[in-house]
Amino acid sequence: MRATRLDPSLVKNGQSHASGGRRQRRAPACPASYDVVFSDQGEVRFRAGGATAGITSRTYVNDLPLAEAFGDVVPPHCADLIDVAVAVYVADRVCRRHPHKAPRTSGLWQRRIHVELPLREPERWSRDALGATLADLLGDLTDDVWSFTFVLRRGDAARQSESQRSLFLDMPPPPASAALFSGGLDSLAGLVARLAERPTETLVLFCGRTNRRIGVPQRELLNLVTREFGQRVRPVAVGFGLSGRRRRAFDHEETSQRTRGFVFQAFGAVAAKMAGLDRLDVFENGVGAINLPYTDAQLGSQSTRATHPVTLRRMSALLSGVFRAPFTVSLPFALITKGELCDSLRDAGLGALARRSVSCDGYPQRNSKADQCGVCPSCVLRRQSLHHAGLIDEDPKSLYVHDVYDASAPDAFARRFSLRAMGGQVHHLRRALNSARPWEALTIIYPDLEEAAEALVDAGRGDEVRDALVALYRRYCDEWGAFAASTNGPCDVGPDGALVPEIGARSSRSSRVMAPGVPTVTARLIPGPRTRWYALDVGGPHG
Repeated sequence: MRATRLDPSLVKNGQSHASGGRRQRRAPACPASYDVVFSDQGEVRFRAGGATAGITSRTYVNDLPLAEAFGDVVPPHCADLIDVAVAVYVADRVCRRHPHKAPRTSGLWQRRIHVELPLREPERWSRDALGATLADLLGDLTDDVWSFTFVLRRGDAARQSESQRSLFLDMPPPPASAALFSGGLDSLAGLVARLAERPTETLVLFCGRTNRRIGVPQRELLNLVTREFGQRVRPVAVGFGLSGRRRRAFDHEETSQRTRGFVFQAFGAVAAKMAGLDRLDVFENGVGAINLPYTDAQLGSQSTRATHPVTLRRMSALLSGVFRAPFTVSLPFALITKGELCDSLRDAGLGALARRSVSCDGYPQRNSKADQCGVCPSCVLRRQSLHHAGLIDEDPKSLYVHDVYDASAPDAFARRFSLRAMGGQVHHLRRALNSARPWEALTIIYPDLEEAAEALVDAGRGDEVRDALVALYRRYCDEWGAFAASTNGPCDVGPDGALVPEIGARSSRSSRVMAPGVPTVTARLIPGPRTRWYALDVGGPHG
């Protein structure tokens, strides 16, 4: 569903007509407006643009594993946090942005979402201003305008997790820590790195499952990791989402879902708190967490901020308010690349686990060939990172629907858009890093980088974090250079069959504003068995 406020004289195709054959004019674009109302029983009523709708679906959440894992009931404030997380997930999923074919202006990307939700302790979220803090956090994550109304939940609507108490508590033995585990490559590599670095520590892992297929790689990987490290891993898997959906309903729902990071961090925080811990680790590499835009067309939350240092700082503040005690969401691998994080798999002799992990932005693919597309930024970065770690044998092309290496495949030029965009980003990074003042040059191209540095300084990493980030992006660019060289730096063939500049190459007429002192970059044609364009900055191609 979607709703748009249009001129009263609107007729079909979004155009208004006036008498006398006047020129047709399109109505101005306005943010879509939604109301999502939840009942005590998980019923969801969805209203778009003021039009009333009946029950559209029901939510489900099986948080009983949280009670069973630690032998205690889920306390009311934690149960409320779970309900808030599920409500946000559902609202973000059913409230569509405007059609993707429309111009990507802020007015079209943005939505206005009001959520009405029953809670056990609504006054905690109203009186303590947690609702306002939540709305601000979600606004930063999604670029939408969020608002909430919290009402009192009936006592007879309690879940089983709130009443099933064991005779004995089953807390993890110290030392212990808590982290998220998605089954992705970063979470797998981070898990192995943590277990190898701290051989006496017990690790509580929260695994969120919104469909059955997501649980498959999680279970397989955790079984294999447990064989290697014993019973030091304590997974807590919780399923949640929408039930009673009609077939292929997801085709009509919002696909961006920028709140997923918030949802999983909220669940993971509850797991950590019930384990007696005041910290939750997110195993994401620094380049992926900061997530600089690949192109100038990516605005605001079109580059996801799920694990951005600023997001984690704000999430920590929200959770501290919910628990009424200090709580931190941490990014322990903020200053290393994804490739360096994958080194831990190689060093532990567990590189074979990489092929069982998932990375695709659209996982699972609706394709009988493979579950990962192979062409999205996450798939491309996965391949580059496994190459850096020397694990290319664990990255066969059979894992992907499309092989991004194959420039001769049908529609290869279109499918390699993400690869070219990522190469273009590396090109701009290199130009800034080669300047006399690399940090200043980086922040002129990517102004949000300064805010990320400040958040990492606040996390206790010290003022040297800016130098560390410069070094991080230098190593990241070096990884791409080695990756391009190893794959013979394939040129791209355009739709007309003509050679085009190599992936990542850009003319010196860049649309970006560069810092003073940043050297210009030109390209030259180097003849050979395979004619290729090379950019002249530190190795050139980024294929």
